[in-house]
Amino acid sequence: MFTNPFSAEKRRAARRERAEIAHRRAQECGETSTVRLPNEGLSTQKILSATIGKIRALAPEITGDYLDVGSGNGELIDRVVREFPVVPQACDYRDDLMTIGGLRVDVVNLNTGGLP
Repeated sequence: MFTNPFSAEKRRAARRERAEIAHRRAQECGETSTVRLPNEGLSTQKILSATIGKIRALAPEITGDYLDVGSGNGELIDRVVREFPVVPQACDYRDDLMTIGGLRVDVVNLNTGGLP
């Protein structure tokens, strides 16, 4: 069976073009998780700002307990408690990344266990 290499190449190019169009549309809507191009890295500050913006939009009067899942070094927790009157709780698969003094991290493997 003969496979035309140009057809395969054209199909790959068309797939790539569709992915790039979808990526541009996602960017225009402020959503970047739909399609991630290989050369894109994480933009932690943009993620943090977008998260704070969503909290402001969806729950501007939020108070009470706040559970940060996958808390890492606590950057999001720090931003949230500066903006909202909440009491943070943290959980992650390890507790040695946290940089906020006095904040205990519940170690949990969400593949096998539940949330604290």
